Amino acid sequence: MLKNKFYFILSIMQVSIKYPVSFLKQINIDNYKVLRRALMNESPQTIISNISKLLQKTSKNNSTDFIKSIDKFNKTIKKSKSLTNVIICISHEASLTGAPLIIHNIAKNIKNHTNHSVIQLLCNGGDLKNDFIRIAPTYIIKYFDNNLILKKEIKYLLQTLEEDIKIKAVLFNSEGSTKLLKYFNCKKRNFKLISLIHEVGDYYPKNSWRHINLHSDSVIFPSNYVKDKALNNSKFTSNKLRIIGQGLIKNELLK
Repeated sequence: MLKNKFYFILSIMQVSIKYPVSFLKQINIDNYKVLRRALMNESPQTIISNISKLLQKTSKNNSTDFIKSIDKFNKTIKKSKSLTNVIICISHEASLTGAPLIIHNIAKNIKNHTNHSVIQLLCNGGDLKNDFIRIAPTYIIKYFDNNLILKKEIKYLLQTLEEDIKIKAVLFNSEGSTKLLKYFNCKKRNFKLISLIHEVGDYYPKNSWRHINLHSDSVIFPSNYVKDKALNNSKFTSNKLRIIGQGLIKNELLK
């Protein structure tokens, strides 16, 4: 056991020496939480591989190139003159899995059955990326893995969007996207921050969801079971909590 720990620590040191600047920049509370969760659920080899990929990726980051991407995205927003009472829907990725499918369905229904417009943010791409794009203007965040640049990216994105539209609310779909909460919780905001939590709190380190309660105006669970498990993980303000079913009813799944 001690031998395994030694080789694990040694491997991290070797990776940090290879990317020293990137390693130092990645030392923050968010990545600490990710590491804690990984230690509970993943093999040391997988963790080392993911750390290496992250440092390699972030070592090449250009801290200002997101401006060009956001300016390009904002041009598509300006062309959509019919955007009113905008709700931003955020997904941690666009994979063909439960949580992205749920927010995809929510965005589609907001667009088709309410007087609100939709803008979507993806923290990462995936198989459903084009499906999101077909529903509404969609921006894929460039620096979700680099917290120092991510803060600047979200700040600039909000500034440019609010020059032309009025944001009514931001939906953070699943625990994976709630890392962004604190960047949207700025002093001058005039919109609601709503977190949709589908995950079971038992699978996360104790007290790892305090940021969700701190920065959210409302936290929505799909069932009492998921809510109870969240309360076992972290303390939540009771008047922020609601239960609203968000499941997908697809007839073909019933077969």
